[in-house]
Amino acid sequence: MKQYKTRKLMILFAILILVMVPFSSVMAQDAGLQAGEVVLQAELQNAGHVSVKSNAPPSVSVVAGYLNKLDLRTVFEITPGYTVTYSFSGDNLNDHVKIGMDGTVPTFFFTVPDPGTYQVTLTATCSDGDSASHVVTYTVSTAAPGEGFQYNYRETDVSAGNPAPATPGDNTYPGENKANETVDVYVTISNDGMPIQGNDTQGTKIAGLEVTVPYFDLASYGLQNYYRYHTANGQGSYNDNVVVRRPTMLHLYIYMLERYYMGLPEDQCGQGSASGVLNYSTNTQVNYIDTFESGTLAYSSGTRKAIEISGSATSCFLNNFWGHDLNLMYYRNGAYPLMSPGWGATCDYILLSGHDRVDVGLFTDWGFFNNGGFLTMETTPGAPNYAFAVKKFGTDAMMGGTSNFQPVTETLKFRVYDSNWNLVVSEMDAVPPYQYGFTAPGTYHVLGLDPARGTSGAKYAPAVDTVKITVTG
Repeated sequence: MKQYKTRKLMILFAILILVMVPFSSVMAQDAGLQAGEVVLQAELQNAGHVSVKSNAPPSVSVVAGYLNKLDLRTVFEITPGYTVTYSFSGDNLNDHVKIGMDGTVPTFFFTVPDPGTYQVTLTATCSDGDSASHVVTYTVSTAAPGEGFQYNYRETDVSAGNPAPATPGDNTYPGENKANETVDVYVTISNDGMPIQGNDTQGTKIAGLEVTVPYFDLASYGLQNYYRYHTANGQGSYNDNVVVRRPTMLHLYIYMLERYYMGLPEDQCGQGSASGVLNYSTNTQVNYIDTFESGTLAYSSGTRKAIEISGSATSCFLNNFWGHDLNLMYYRNGAYPLMSPGWGATCDYILLSGHDRVDVGLFTDWGFFNNGGFLTMETTPGAPNYAFAVKKFGTDAMMGGTSNFQPVTETLKFRVYDSNWNLVVSEMDAVPPYQYGFTAPGTYHVLGLDPARGTSGAKYAPAVDTVKITVTG
């Protein structure tokens, strides 16, 4: 950046041009932030002003794709008595760079996908017009590439089938219907670590639920800006304008909301905006799959929409989902999905393949992503006991934390249900190695739960597995 000085006789004119950038309504989905301006109302009524602290950080180092949080109280000195508004400006920033609240702390959230140097001007303005600005230089280094399973998006049309048939005469991937352009996936939606049930007439349990997701034209919902195109190597930016005719996670969300949140018949789902899903704001009670200490009610939607989408292509942001607020994360096949090294993939980018597992975790705690995780379970038959290996993939992956599965070592709550979701084992404390002995043949649903499930202290999305017992243990 070049600096210029202008002298004119004995008069020095200093001209400061401050470009105030409107606050984006989009942010890192995982961060759980409030959109819009951050306003602090001081309790005292004495006069005051704002200034830059002498030890305000001049620079920050961060890895591409990782979220850095800068406490604005470490940048500005605020004299009580005025309403203070924070804002920022800078070049080459994206929708995920924003000002918001981290709990009760006014915070500048910075995350970009590309390495380089970024200069950001932070500004605090008092209600009397007094303001102060501070420039922070962010040096962004290259992120680790991540694991292959964090990408692995099949960029072929469902109707194209398998270019290399899995079995002779079979031109369809398992779990995919070439003729109908559908993909079968398994879906779990949880609130504070406990699965919820649908609002359809059957009260469907959304825990390892097999869902047949149809491909449909997003334009029928006015969402053509979120078309999925091809990439060069299965990751990164789009390199053409040819739509991939394969359901994305966004297709799944729309279908699930119509079918199990609004309770529409199957033949009315995926048919376009006439369903009213994008404007549906009826106060809806969302229940857990059964009663436990906290009761059945997970939350009520109030005036929140079933879904509210903002942002842009590859940065689709859910302000609301399932009548919940924006404090949520979603994983594919138990892992944090990536678009590029260090850069998380959003629901419009994530293509679904047959037998994928999709987990959506809704949380009360706005800081759950600091030390939370998504649980997965692998079941091994045994006599007399079946063994359940539970692993977690940390929610801190979006902040540069763990980037692979880790064993779970703490005590979990285990529940066992029969095929009709009747409780067989109401709940038991379990420590590794997790085991259970089935006494009768049948199909069972096994849940591994956060000890704080159903409360604001929960940080783990649940592990769900279906076990078929053919021989009495």
